[in-house]
Amino acid sequence: MQIPRTTIEQWSVLQVVVQSGSFALAAEALNRSPSSISYTVNKLQQSLGAELMRADGRRAVLTALGRELLDTAVPLIEDFIELEAQVRSRDAEFSQRLSLNVDSLFPSHLLFEALSHFSRHYPDHRVDLQEHVRRAVVSEAGADWDLAISMPSPNLRSIARLYESRFLQVARADHPLIQRKPTRSAMMRHTRVVVEGDEVIAGTASPKEGRFWIVESVAAIKAAILQGNCYGWIPQEEIKEELARGEVAILDLGPVAQGSIPLELYMREAVEASAPIRYLVECLIEVAEHHQQAEASALPSGRLDAD
Repeated sequence: MQIPRTTIEQWSVLQVVVQSGSFALAAEALNRSPSSISYTVNKLQQSLGAELMRADGRRAVLTALGRELLDTAVPLIEDFIELEAQVRSRDAEFSQRLSLNVDSLFPSHLLFEALSHFSRHYPDHRVDLQEHVRRAVVSEAGADWDLAISMPSPNLRSIARLYESRFLQVARADHPLIQRKPTRSAMMRHTRVVVEGDEVIAGTASPKEGRFWIVESVAAIKAAILQGNCYGWIPQEEIKEELARGEVAILDLGPVAQGSIPLELYMREAVEASAPIRYLVECLIEVAEHHQQAEASALPSGRLDAD
């Protein structure tokens, strides 16, 4: 592979000498000494084995060959300047972006409320958002997130217990399991809709026994339940309006029909706790706290989550 014997810097210095008309003025423009400018141009000529400039009185002018070669080099100089500008722009972009990994159990209206607060305060910052379904972040090795809202992970240090997602076992109001107190055998005969991670609700094992459908979103669980096809666990936040209207009902299982999954807020240790990241953390904690305080005050004395 052949490596050029001349550099973009040498051609750029030659260009400034020509534009300014002398080595002294070029030195002033580039904040260098005249001897440094002269050395750079001479080194360029030696590397090429050709004369590029000649003296014309007090002025330094290009030879015919020098003009031809410089005309060819100028677009290359401009390309390198553009290349370096792209790198600086990319560095600036990456310094103004952060990655947020969120479990879909965290209510979307709270997430987007927090992001709205953040974007108003930091309009030039970019947030890369990635959502997952009931999958705890288990390690920072190879992590592509700066902040994560996730089920608890024993390997990571939590910033805060951000949210408690309360679950109910429900079915449509006309489902056979609602018409009479369900027995284990009756529940085995009917289809249950599940997503991966159901077993962590209420901290008890919940094996996939009997008939079941596996889906990948809370929206799919809700649709299956509302169609009367299935019963299953669903976040209280997602089904409270249908409960209030009597479209669905909680299985008559006592405390076993209720459970919860905690969500923790994590910050990757390798991430610098910059002002934007700290502010986004504050926004997430604030909207979650306000929401759960409002929920608690709205619950009647015989609230659903009572033991």
